[in-house]
Amino acid sequence: MGLLVHSPKPLQAESSPAALDAWETAADDFFVRSHHGTPSTPADGWVVVVDGLVDHPLKLTLADLSKLKPRTLHAVLECSGNGRGLQTPHASGVQWLKGAVGNAEWSGVALADVLAAAGVKAEARFVRLEGADAPAFPAAPAFVRSVPLAKATAPDTLLATKMNRAGLPRLHGGPLRLVLPDWYGENWTKWIAHITLTASEDEGFFMKKAYRIPKEPVKPGEPWDSATGRPIEQLLVQSLITQPLADAPVAAGKVRVRGKAFSGAGAIAKVELSADDGKSWAPAALEKRHDDGGWQEFSGTVALAPGPAVIVARATDAAGATQPLEHAWNPGGYVRNAADRAFVTAVAGEAPPDAREVLDEKCFKCHAPELVREQRLGAAGWEKTLAKMEGFGAALTAAEKAALVAYLAKTPADAPLAALAEANGGRVEAAAHTAGRPPQEAQRAGPAPAGSAGVGSAVFRSMCAPCHGADAQGVVGPRLRDRLPALEDFRATVRHGQRAMPAFAATLTPAQIDAVYGFLAAH
Repeated sequence: MGLLVHSPKPLQAESSPAALDAWETAADDFFVRSHHGTPSTPADGWVVVVDGLVDHPLKLTLADLSKLKPRTLHAVLECSGNGRGLQTPHASGVQWLKGAVGNAEWSGVALADVLAAAGVKAEARFVRLEGADAPAFPAAPAFVRSVPLAKATAPDTLLATKMNRAGLPRLHGGPLRLVLPDWYGENWTKWIAHITLTASEDEGFFMKKAYRIPKEPVKPGEPWDSATGRPIEQLLVQSLITQPLADAPVAAGKVRVRGKAFSGAGAIAKVELSADDGKSWAPAALEKRHDDGGWQEFSGTVALAPGPAVIVARATDAAGATQPLEHAWNPGGYVRNAADRAFVTAVAGEAPPDAREVLDEKCFKCHAPELVREQRLGAAGWEKTLAKMEGFGAALTAAEKAALVAYLAKTPADAPLAALAEANGGRVEAAAHTAGRPPQEAQRAGPAPAGSAGVGSAVFRSMCAPCHGADAQGVVGPRLRDRLPALEDFRATVRHGQRAMPAFAATLTPAQIDAVYGFLAAH
């Protein structure tokens, strides 16, 4: 279903609305959040150091971890900045919409068992976790988080090696990541390489400055020192409407609504729906929570008269916390948990086609979303363009054409990526990522095309050597020889460009990009 890419390097991409409709979010459609580049150490060379306030410091391989008792559970992973792009005034950071969340099955071993093997000293209070992702500059802080010992030793806190019954994908922290059910995602450290038992919380940037919110409300523009705030930990109660999709046309009358709800405080007690923006509420049917965790599904109906409408869902958890109708602004744009709203248009009779679905099914099979975005056409221009496409064999009904013209004519040519994603049903093609394989092992997702080595060499000499040097030694652009990024990062950078480097999505095919990567990897 694809991902909405906010940044190609390091890759920051959120799930599409359609991807979140299933109970279990597919790994390929699961949001990606990284602070530094994806490490390339192969799984068979992975070592985890356990030290600090322990009786027996350890150096563990993945094979060593596999000898411990296995654990499997479902858990919701949500970035604490999910919804930041919806906050006004805006806060800096990745402008996530609603897709930085997902529910997956995680398998591995209990962190408590690893710590027990090391022997935790009585004075230990925190577990310091550091990944193998190195900062781009020596002065940049490493991504380090501290977790209170009580949470770290909870039975469902895992060192995971699998996601949805397959090897943990590299972009999702493979081969080893922390799984911390009921807590926000910044605490779920990826690419675990170093575990240290400490008496106090880590003093680094990502604990004392980042991922903190004020203890008392702060108004926009007011000065605030994040060091005086509190760290972000437990998930707030949340709901997410997955059907109907936002801005989708629906037939007036009874409209079926479904979605997901979850909370770090445990099970969801109830979900309510409103068709008048919160003035009145009706209960939704709530699915029982799965025995091994994860979010809960809800469904119900609302009555809509013809015209614009707002469907609202709010959840209440077992601890009695209910979603507020409005988000409480904070300087970092964190922990947004306002009742979810879907803005739809109800029409008399049969609902017209959703232009985003028509784009996906009829247009993006041949044309890249970027090409559609570049067009500077009004309604008449789009009508002429669609007529030309029909002449080339495109099959469009009158209703589909009308929906496309109405939608595309109001989408500005210089729309941000979020608007493009909306035009693409919430989907913008992300770099395909190959699960769990470092770059030297992940040449391409399928067999290499015949003559790909020659193709890669020719494309590199023609398109890349002027900046990166004939021997990939670096000239204007950086050195590539012996320091290739992971394949998924390489694909994304070539397709979308970065800083002074232009985008090649319209110039190079995916096979050509992979061929260049193969040429450089073997060079």
